[in-house]
Amino acid sequence: MKGYFFIGALIATCFAGTAVASPRCSHALAMKAEEATDHIKTWPQLYEFYQSYQVCDEGAIAEGVDDIVENFLQKKWSSAASFSHTLNDDPAFVRFVVRHIDEDWDVEALRTVRSRAQKQCPRGLQSFCSAVADAATETLKP
Repeated sequence: MKGYFFIGALIATCFAGTAVASPRCSHALAMKAEEATDHIKTWPQLYEFYQSYQVCDEGAIAEGVDDIVENFLQKKWSSAASFSHTLNDDPAFVRFVVRHIDEDWDVEALRTVRSRAQKQCPRGLQSFCSAVADAATETLKP
């Protein structure tokens, strides 16, 4: 009797896991994601990429997004203010952005971004700026 209970629990667990499994990045989707990284020039385009391709955020695709996020935060810092509604309303997107602040960045870029996040935070983006500054600080640690 105990064996039947165990098998039933095992089957239920397997099916429950299938129902909530996260989507995978197919080869075709990965190809589209990689192509899409070449065309991201604005925060709304990055957000659109995130919504469409976040399941493909690994390897070369993630490295491409690293470069985009570095560029936005280092060279287009003030443009974040125009996208504040999304940065405030979608914490998962903020985590996506912050995840791309990593050891692949140039040390000076990390310092610049941290400084801007701490000293030049656009009005209403304190939570975003704090997350960016924390990620840059953590990445700069030896």
